[in-house]
Amino acid sequence: MYLWIYCIVLFSSTAMTKKAIGLADFENLSLKEQLDLLHTDGVHIGKRVVEGQPVILYQLNEFYAEVYFTDYRKAVGKIVTSAGIDIVHPYIDQVRIRDLDKEL
Repeated sequence: MYLWIYCIVLFSSTAMTKKAIGLADFENLSLKEQLDLLHTDGVHIGKRVVEGQPVILYQLNEFYAEVYFTDYRKAVGKIVTSAGIDIVHPYIDQVRIRDLDKEL
């Protein structure tokens, strides 16, 4: 029990000291920095295939980022960002409402 509480306090204090990056700042990062940030702090929303290549959607703070691969999960062609919700629509069928109830 005490370990669980310690982990929550440690996570909360670490998260609170970290500055949330905005969309404009994210777009000014290098591609490698963007990918590193998405992998460490982003929330994986879903995956789809466009022209035979995978596209992965992440949420990071108040915006979304789609990572377009040119070689199956090896080379990134581009990252498309959006503060709007429209970017989520192609992934909406992957969200399971039943799983959301468990997190609440």
